[in-house]
Amino acid sequence: MNAGNFSTVTQRLLEQEKLRRLIDQFLDRVQMPAAVQELTNRGMDAVPALLDALERREIEIRHIAHRILEQFFGEPLLFDAAAADDIRLRQAAHIRVRFEKRKSA
Repeated sequence: MNAGNFSTVTQRLLEQEKLRRLIDQFLDRVQMPAAVQELTNRGMDAVPALLDALERREIEIRHIAHRILEQFFGEPLLFDAAAADDIRLRQAAHIRVRFEKRKSA
């Protein structure tokens, strides 16, 4: 791997970590509005991190991530943040597949 590729990979990892930290801020009522705005501003670049957030333990994070994803997709997405793990994980996987299909189209 040359230095340019290493730098690109490192930059992507740092960006994903920033997105995860923004999502963590959903749990803080003071920081949450700014975090939602920042993720919204990042658009489709934030989708992979938001898809991961649908699988998180915290219901608040799942709920907010779902709302943002619906904005990005421009349509309702079948997802119940309070559903049992097996149901919720299947729903998240279905949304992830829809995103991948959209991305490759």
